[in-house]
Amino acid sequence: MSMMSLFLSLIVFTFNVAFDTPVGDDAFFRIDYPAAITAYEDQLQSHPNDAEILWKLARVYVCSGEVKVPPESEAFFKKAETYARRSI
Repeated sequence: MSMMSLFLSLIVFTFNVAFDTPVGDDAFFRIDYPAAITAYEDQLQSHPNDAEILWKLARVYVCSGEVKVPPESEAFFKKAETYARRSI
């Protein structure tokens, strides 16, 4: 899967609330990406292999990267790819 396909998949992914992530989800929908990252990473500490949390982290890192300028954005996209691959 190419990086572009992976990122497009992340962009169109809709959140299903199988795992309770209200703080991170609320921050994400308010476009407060740093707060969402913090909340999701906090939850990941307790559930390190939870695919939904990993996928949400991938999504928020893509969104964060989209509002940064290169070369800073590249680090966000790489982190997004890492979380996305861990989630599958």
